[in-house]
Amino acid sequence: MRPAAIALALAASSSWVHAKVAEIEPNNRCAAAQSIGAAPGVSVSGEIIAGDVDFFRVTATPGKLLQVNLSAALGGGGTLADSIVGVFDSNCQQISQNDYAGPDMDSRALFRVPADGTVIFAAAGFPDFSFTGNPSELGTYSLKVVKPQPPYVTGTVKDAVTGLPLPVGVGPVTLRHCDGPGYDICQTELMTLPVAADGSFALSLSGIDTGYYQLSTSPTGYVTTYGTPFHYDGPDTVFKEALKAKLAPVSVTSPTNCTRATDGGDCEYTVTLTNITANTIDADVWTMVSANMSGGPYGTATFMSGTALYTPAHVQLAPGASTTVTQLLPIAGAPTGILSQGTVYVSKAGKPLATLGQLFFGFTVTPEGATGMTEAQFAQRTQGQALRMQASRQTRQSAQAAAPAPQLSFRGSLLNAETGQPVTDPAPPYVNLYLCMAPGYALCTGYLKSVQVGLDGNFSMDMRRAPAGRYQFWAMGIPGFDIGYSAAFDYDGKAAPAAVNFTVPPKHIVIANITACSNSDALPAGSKCSYGFDLRNTGTTTRTLAFWTSDNVLPTGSPNNNTSFAVPGDGGQAQTLVTLQPGETRHISKGLPQVTKLPVGAHLYPSLWLSTPDKPFEIWASDWVPTVNAVPAAGQP
Repeated sequence: MRPAAIALALAASSSWVHAKVAEIEPNNRCAAAQSIGAAPGVSVSGEIIAGDVDFFRVTATPGKLLQVNLSAALGGGGTLADSIVGVFDSNCQQISQNDYAGPDMDSRALFRVPADGTVIFAAAGFPDFSFTGNPSELGTYSLKVVKPQPPYVTGTVKDAVTGLPLPVGVGPVTLRHCDGPGYDICQTELMTLPVAADGSFALSLSGIDTGYYQLSTSPTGYVTTYGTPFHYDGPDTVFKEALKAKLAPVSVTSPTNCTRATDGGDCEYTVTLTNITANTIDADVWTMVSANMSGGPYGTATFMSGTALYTPAHVQLAPGASTTVTQLLPIAGAPTGILSQGTVYVSKAGKPLATLGQLFFGFTVTPEGATGMTEAQFAQRTQGQALRMQASRQTRQSAQAAAPAPQLSFRGSLLNAETGQPVTDPAPPYVNLYLCMAPGYALCTGYLKSVQVGLDGNFSMDMRRAPAGRYQFWAMGIPGFDIGYSAAFDYDGKAAPAAVNFTVPPKHIVIANITACSNSDALPAGSKCSYGFDLRNTGTTTRTLAFWTSDNVLPTGSPNNNTSFAVPGDGGQAQTLVTLQPGETRHISKGLPQVTKLPVGAHLYPSLWLSTPDKPFEIWASDWVPTVNAVPAAGQP
């Protein structure tokens, strides 16, 4: 227990608060919150030490709007440089939080007292946003509960049909900043805050600049809802907003794994669509695939698939009806081992921006087809595997610290695939070492380590130990070359592996001089837009390529607040092919057909892709097209 006299003395020295209560440990769990009396007017002084977070409980009038101030170094309440305050109900469900509400680094959170009259506060040091006792900032503070002080905004989030609060935890409220008047959607997200169990929220506007702002919410299973943009004109502003969220019209569920009859063929999978509305829905259904470590430039490929490449399925759903839709994964020729993600989109027919439902899934390309993963499993696979390997290595190293193992080197040479000469560069490239996650895969995706190649094209990757298994080298991001990878090789965990020499192919399909929307990223709403680029074949063989643009639009008001789709080069539903003779350069100009429908404030992020026809995993060239930002048209307020 910390001496109460110290906390009282610190509080007494502050002109900001007059402490009536001293913090008493242990209070580092919500369920063990220290009771400090009735609010408003109650205050407490405390200290955040290493591994610490402090919880306090008060009673107050149900439904009353109150404010909690956590003052520290800059606000004169203590020595804590950067504080975070959280607000919880009696079930420890978070109802508000704040990191700082300028101009100082103090924290101020508004809240409406729950029906049982009990409120719990958490005092934490940055960056302990989860209030688990993991701060890097330490020091003393003063916490006080007061009547709300303008400027602030309050409101509710409720179901548009039932009028009831949404399930707890389905999504926060976001405060957005507009670049000016006339926006449908404000572009810049400033802060988010939880919604209480009764659907209420409150947010202090202290410290923000005057201007135009907007509230939005994207609850899970609902379409994104935007409030009416409002003008914040100073410290006396009090604004109210009632956000009415609508369930996503189409529920997308039950993705199935896909299989293929022979190794190397395409495969199909299914999803179930359910119309939860009372109206018939005509819809398009497609899947956006984003493949990691694909063997193409930059190791990625992004394309749209449906009943065939770039062709969505069309369905009609009666009210309350369900149907199964078959989608194609064109993985013929794709190296096994590729870790990919897919997002199924359902939109109004012919209107890919008007998304009605979405479903995310992950998959790995295998000889048998594509194994399916949930979103959580995919995140664990892509983000956690390297950390798990590192932890495993550290455990083994610690256990053998008394008898250090000999140094181990994975080494080899990086060669030009056409000349057989070492790849040299004034800024030498890097090679990456990957561990194969399953036997028999052409590509290994378990990243372990990187090393820079020497000026002579040789590399040596020194490691203390490495587990027995199957490994592979990758080289990517080298100017003038495509991605290259070695044949997978086995290491028995004992003898040093033999040197591995592998090649990277020179890049012969070159994209240059990309332009979009007359070289301007600010596109007045409703305007047309075309992109252009020069395509050059620097090789000695004729190349026929398919090209398309993948468009990601954010924010949109759709479920998950984004929409993604692909546009073949001709703006239609078929692949666009281009044949380039050796040495030929061709300028290509194509339209972005959906830009005239962009909500004011939305961003369109186009990417240009070229692949072997009918094989979108075999990417020959790709590049970014300049971002399109929809702004108010001339003459709008």
